Amino acid sequence: MGEPHCEHLWNKFAVEDDQQKKKLWLDIFLCRALAWDNRDASCLDKFLSTQTARSSVVPTLIAELKLEIGSFCSSTLAAEDLEQLRT
Repeated sequence: MGEPHCEHLWNKFAVEDDQQKKKLWLDIFLCRALAWDNRDASCLDKFLSTQTARSSVVPTLIAELKLEIGSFCSSTLAAEDLEQLRT
């Protein structure tokens, strides 16, 4: 069996109840999305071209990004750490 496809990875993230595991599945999905070669890109394109994916993936990724930025900014950080975030 080959590498898991994009839809499979997204579904693992979407149905996970444990927050730590959920974050891990999202990280795996994002890493694979960044690393997909041309052969795998069609899988990602096909998955993201569906209305269901567009209506759930994009808003979910935006919400996750906002949560991450919020938790990063609310922690006590050194000034240089905040400068890295601004950059």
